[in-house]
Amino acid sequence: MQKYDAVCAKCGKKCQVPFKPSGTKPVLCSDCFRQSAGSGDRSIRMTSPGISPGQINEINAKLDMIIKLLKNLEIDESEDDEPTKSSDADSAIE
Repeated sequence: MQKYDAVCAKCGKKCQVPFKPSGTKPVLCSDCFRQSAGSGDRSIRMTSPGISPGQINEINAKLDMIIKLLKNLEIDESEDDEPTKSSDADSAIE
């Protein structure tokens, strides 16, 4: 496998990576990559041109809220095991 020279965006150390760096996304050495993957640090992996770290933090907070709401919704739906019964008005229409 071909390796390409790069500089880690986090620690500044020279490293080699198995892909050709494009210059548009940060490159991490293996140590920093392992560290950020284990710590839940999504900001390094989600950076894009034109998006500030503050905007990424806002997006992450909103995504965390959505995930929490969806988890609560799944719990509520699983508690409601009875199928909904049609009312007398509904059966009169049929």
